[in-house]
Amino acid sequence: MRAVLLGQVEDVGRRLRAHGRVAGTVTLKIRYGAFETITRSGTLGSKSDRTDDLWAEALGLFDRWASGSFRPVRLIGMGAGQLSEPGGEQLGLFAGESDEKRTRVDEATDAIRAKFGDDAIRRAGAWSRKRAQWGPGSEEREGDAS
Repeated sequence: MRAVLLGQVEDVGRRLRAHGRVAGTVTLKIRYGAFETITRSGTLGSKSDRTDDLWAEALGLFDRWASGSFRPVRLIGMGAGQLSEPGGEQLGLFAGESDEKRTRVDEATDAIRAKFGDDAIRRAGAWSRKRAQWGPGSEEREGDAS
């Protein structure tokens, strides 16, 4: 499930950047087999559109839920809230080269996906999401070995 969630976080981050927005909150939506739905929200330390910031908050919400009440799940989703235009956020005291590198990773990833399609590049943790969609008996792509 973490792989599915990471893929969603990547997609939300890319859409935020494409629309020139940053998020202040992350919301996790979980629906159980009987269509019972719960949501969990968390506030980011500072507004962000970076995939790693969104992922850290979403994963924290997921892990807190999973450690306390894990049950079979029908649907899992992630959303961003408290959207605004970038700027005006207080810079971290120790922000620097590492933050710039992570921003450049997102920019490069977005450019590759824009040019070659959504499945051209993913973080390693999200890769199993695509393979799971192929399912048993479906044809795998050339060069993909199990």
